Amino acid sequence: MGNYSRRLDVWPVRGVGGLYCALALVLASGCAYEAQQRASGWLLVETQQIQLRTNARRELALQLASEMQRSYDALARYALPCARTADGGDVRVPVTMLRAEQFRAQATTNAQGRYLSSPRVTWFKDYDGQIVLPDDLGPELRKLFQHELTHRLVEACYRTAPDWLNEGLAGFFETMLVRADRVTFGRPPFAIIADRQLRFPVKRLLDGQGVWVVALDTIPSLDRMFQLTTWRTHDWGETAGRYAAAWALVHLLVLGAPDLQPRFETYLTALRRGGANSRTLFTETFKDVPLQDRLTAYVARGKFEMLQSPPLGGALGPNPAIHVRGMAAEEGHLQLAWLGANSPSNEVRERAQIHLAAAKQQPRTRDTAYLLAAYTRFNQRDLAGAEREVQDGLRGATNRAAFLEAHLDILLARHASIAELRAAADELRPLATTAGALCSLAVAAAATGDPKGAAALADRARHLNPRLPWTTWSCATPR
Repeated sequence: MGNYSRRLDVWPVRGVGGLYCALALVLASGCAYEAQQRASGWLLVETQQIQLRTNARRELALQLASEMQRSYDALARYALPCARTADGGDVRVPVTMLRAEQFRAQATTNAQGRYLSSPRVTWFKDYDGQIVLPDDLGPELRKLFQHELTHRLVEACYRTAPDWLNEGLAGFFETMLVRADRVTFGRPPFAIIADRQLRFPVKRLLDGQGVWVVALDTIPSLDRMFQLTTWRTHDWGETAGRYAAAWALVHLLVLGAPDLQPRFETYLTALRRGGANSRTLFTETFKDVPLQDRLTAYVARGKFEMLQSPPLGGALGPNPAIHVRGMAAEEGHLQLAWLGANSPSNEVRERAQIHLAAAKQQPRTRDTAYLLAAYTRFNQRDLAGAEREVQDGLRGATNRAAFLEAHLDILLARHASIAELRAAADELRPLATTAGALCSLAVAAAATGDPKGAAALADRARHLNPRLPWTTWSCATPR
């Protein structure tokens, strides 16, 4: 593959097997599932950065979109300004708010909200980084949104951030309080107490904010936390302890230990540059610090500092402008197909296929529906199925470039012959205007014995987008 590689890493998700109703039966009878009704009545509410799709009440949607924009402004200005820079100033935060019963049907264990990470392909990008929330959380919705929004911003700032840092920062910033004159950081979402009788976390109200009270003996050691590969478990007591540990460490490094703050900043700066192993980097940065002892003493003290911004004086700007429109039913079908495609529930995945079939029939959503189908199968390592979806979608496609890029990526993933790669690259080349398409062409050139062509194409991709939106592909960086 030469000096440039685009590792088409995919991750396993559950299949979409099963028997589905034909589209004609769906439209005629709904197959006992009211697909058309579920896809109707959706709203798209947009502010400068927030793009909210919802089937909740209009009044609630408008109110929450405004509050979400204010939260974004505060986080991007005072907490994680690197995210706005990384996104090139063109920031779009997609949010989906579902009626509570629909969200619960799709949610994973212990999930009050979800953050769906950006796709690791550039030919399917309309649904990247979605924050998914239910509509019944009341005051807790702001906190949950800020938690999931932090994941979105951390992904933009620190693409190699370890899980503990991602969750710790999300826990730290979820309690941010935005007032007319100030922003407050550092309010604790957890109370960690030494009580062996506390068998399960309980929620208490503190200054109007919900706080989880967790037992000290459920908090994992730092070594154990750093090694975690799964954060959510079926036991909320164990899960809450993990989140509390990550939050406590971040709180210590941000506000609780002034002597360690410069080291933490050094660590974050190095993460932004990328390239180094995050665990090794952290170990080196804090190698002479008894961090476990410091954290244990900090948690036992039970007093957590808070930080307030200077007087805002209008720094966050006026109330955001809001634009709202009703979504067509086919857009609702597409939204529900995307949300349910990788659900752990067989029933939800089957219903997602019904919505996907409906979206494929409408010109407005046809291309994206076929690309979603291809992307889902690509993630399942069903490369033959993904290729079939691409070929079916190409017939009558208005966005041929996206389908041709997808085809080339699939061929690269299955290590196709040089002749196949060259033929696919020749088709894509006249339409390649994006960094992602140029990256695919660069990898194909390297794979077919043209290192100079690969270097030139990679340079063009880097010029168009110096910060390509993936973490495991290195088309734009020579190795």
